[in-house]
Amino acid sequence: MIDAYLDWHHLNIRWGAGGYIFRKYFSGFMDKDGNWSTPEAVQESWILIHKSLKLIQKMWLNGSSTYLFGEEPTIADLSLACELIQLQAIDFPLKEKYARIHKYVYDDMMKIEAFRHFNEEGGLKVKLLIKAIDKKRQKEKDAKL
Repeated sequence: MIDAYLDWHHLNIRWGAGGYIFRKYFSGFMDKDGNWSTPEAVQESWILIHKSLKLIQKMWLNGSSTYLFGEEPTIADLSLACELIQLQAIDFPLKEKYARIHKYVYDDMMKIEAFRHFNEEGGLKVKLLIKAIDKKRQKEKDAKL
């Protein structure tokens, strides 16, 4: 079951969350001509985040256990929580729209020392990087006006 979840994870929540952050904040730096992803591509990722979170809440975090596959965390839990913690960098409304998933990330997963460390280090770095990119893009936009 864990392997099946991880396969699903890479094509869904990772493609949605990671795809959204990449397309919105990094794609223009990676493109040889400096072109950014289209608004439609960014929106596609946004929709996939929400579809994935709805499914996660319905299938795996439906109240029957603390973690995805029982009362002990697995690699699937670490993979999901690390993916979701990055959404704090874009002020994603996890608590407002997906309360059970928010509890899972910020209460249940925070009991795990390795995850707390990732959150303190990785989550902050992503947020700072995105803020810097937003400022740079705004300056470039202002310079064109």
